[in-house]
Amino acid sequence: MSLTTQLGQTIQGLVNMIALPAGYRLIEKLKTLLHPTASAKQEIYIVYGKQPSPYPDLSCIDPIIAVMTSEQDCYALEKLHTGIIISWETRTVQDDEKPALENGDTIYLTHSSLLPYMVDNSGNDVFGIVESPSPTAAYRNRKTAQQKAPDFYLQEVVIGEVNLQGAGKILD
Repeated sequence: MSLTTQLGQTIQGLVNMIALPAGYRLIEKLKTLLHPTASAKQEIYIVYGKQPSPYPDLSCIDPIIAVMTSEQDCYALEKLHTGIIISWETRTVQDDEKPALENGDTIYLTHSSLLPYMVDNSGNDVFGIVESPSPTAAYRNRKTAQQKAPDFYLQEVVIGEVNLQGAGKILD
């Protein structure tokens, strides 16, 4: 067995033992250094928070409340916000240029459609990241997202920021 394989197995064992998000990120960075091609495309976790709606016409909302880089961070949110139902799904970052995304980095989610959840004072639909988001892809670069999905809605989200009413913003 090669030294690289042994190190990879040792690191994977450490990842399985460490429950702290900061420790997990450290291990992931070490894995990237040892196997740079292994994480050519990074996965992110899109976190939803199902909760009672602040809008009279809706019984509940299930907005994207955060985007995280580790599943341990998702579990931490679940423990922190016990009054809402936390769920998440993974997406591969399509144009990942660097080995690891971190808290504070901006990503762009594309949505093929958004349903209006209310009307503003002028009678215009207010499109929501709040009621029924369904991102189709994630990109690190805004220009790439606009080129790959020109007819889609674009949502800008900062990784690690949590907003229970809906993370990020829809761009024009």
